Amino acid sequence: MNKNQLSVTFVLFVALIMVFVFAKRHQPVAPPTAQMPTETPDAATPVNIDVAALTERLKEKIAPENKNAIVAIEKQITETPDAHQKAELYRKLSAEWEKAKYVEIAALYQRKIAEYDSTQVNWQKAAEQLDLATTISSDSTLRSMLLSQTVTAYEHLSAFQPNNTDVQVKLAGAYIDAAGNNPAGVMKGVLLLREIVQKDTTNIPANLLLGKMAIISGQTDKAINRLEYVTKLDSNNPEAYYYLANAYLSQGNKEKAIESLKKCKSLVKNATFAREIDNMLKSL
Repeated sequence: MNKNQLSVTFVLFVALIMVFVFAKRHQPVAPPTAQMPTETPDAATPVNIDVAALTERLKEKIAPENKNAIVAIEKQITETPDAHQKAELYRKLSAEWEKAKYVEIAALYQRKIAEYDSTQVNWQKAAEQLDLATTISSDSTLRSMLLSQTVTAYEHLSAFQPNNTDVQVKLAGAYIDAAGNNPAGVMKGVLLLREIVQKDTTNIPANLLLGKMAIISGQTDKAINRLEYVTKLDSNNPEAYYYLANAYLSQGNKEKAIESLKKCKSLVKNATFAREIDNMLKSL
């Protein structure tokens, strides 16, 4: 199993569950005329999408009452110069798009709320909603933009909570996800994770993500050591066993991989993902 296959497999762990939960939601598709800004050394080149043009197209696909409410709110936003009022109007706009089942658009407007009312609570909600939207978005162009905005949201949140380890882990993951194939961006996230585990060797999310990155980079021995350590810290962590199975597969150790997958299945409560694990076991 090569690195690209592993990356796809890791994404499926969350994506399969998200598809199950959001099966009836609507999928926005970005227009093909996205503009590409100059690449920065720290991250993959983000994509800037004309959100106004995208939402104009999507309005024709939603219920009339949703569309009318959105149009009315947009008009109010253009007419008010007050930042606080704009934040409240964007809150209503985000809620309308969420009601219309366009999760990604709702997340983009949640970011606007935080821009106009820059509080810890607003940036946290923006970061969480954008993070969720990147996980379930099937449009690669839109997802690239969401990933870039997720990084920014977690950076703002980190400024409010510089000592919050959970936020730092989320920020590191956002750096890695947004980096694409850019090594500098990936390393930025990995170095932040290493700082976290140096301060707290028992941090499960940081160790878990470092284990995943070790597999992708071909350092399977390190991955196995780290992931086995996670299972000792938390014997009921399905992700650790899932990634551990992939590490064993990279070494050709099917027996250990099967053992880890079976343990993972015993801990997973989502039927859709459990079936996926069954399919993987049958293929081994």
